[in-house]
Amino acid sequence: MVKKDSVFTPEPGRDKYLDSFIDKVKKEVIHGVKDHVQPNLTKDEKKAITSLLNDPSIVIRPADKGSGVVVEDAESYIEKLEQEIGNCDTYQLSGGNGQQEAERAVKKVANRLYKEGHICGELRNYLIPKHATQAKLKGNPKIHKEGNPMRTIVNGIGTATENMAGVAERELNEFVENTPSYVRDTTDFLNRLNEIPEPLPEGAIMFCFDVVKLYLYQDKRVYQHVKMHYN
Repeated sequence: MVKKDSVFTPEPGRDKYLDSFIDKVKKEVIHGVKDHVQPNLTKDEKKAITSLLNDPSIVIRPADKGSGVVVEDAESYIEKLEQEIGNCDTYQLSGGNGQQEAERAVKKVANRLYKEGHICGELRNYLIPKHATQAKLKGNPKIHKEGNPMRTIVNGIGTATENMAGVAERELNEFVENTPSYVRDTTDFLNRLNEIPEPLPEGAIMFCFDVVKLYLYQDKRVYQHVKMHYN
């Protein structure tokens, strides 16, 4: 359940379309809570699923590609995750105080933006973490590759930077989608290929590449954009 003070909601009257959307979502949520869904599993099936979910010796994760479900030995799962974070320079030991440093950094930025008049007090309170937790590392097995290595996923829900990252993502979405290099999905990519004139110009080079690790680096540009929007 989401706590009331954990979600930033604009004041009514800011935009009539936004007010209408918020009202509709509230009604759908309330209506959905009242609905009673009849389960289609037998008691034995529910018991078997519960037993698997509570088995500490195994880990159940979705496959990295496709819609498969992978059941893996827990020790092997942890070992593969340790290999992932140990074989690259993306992760580093924090000395045990990384969470506290992140909380102080977020609080410092939020207070500065508020004092300079770039954001309102409600947004400042939303950005400053109240009961932050550490991020959690998960992995989805790449069953299409030899050895079934892990695609690591850092779950940032509840961390000190979660709310600030959410605001930054919302603010940057419009700019990202308007960049020439933005590709929405596979269909969009195929449509762009059809627009390429044939034959290809002399000297053109066709190539593809695979991103091994992809992370979002939040630098000063993120905070500058928040500043401009709420000024």
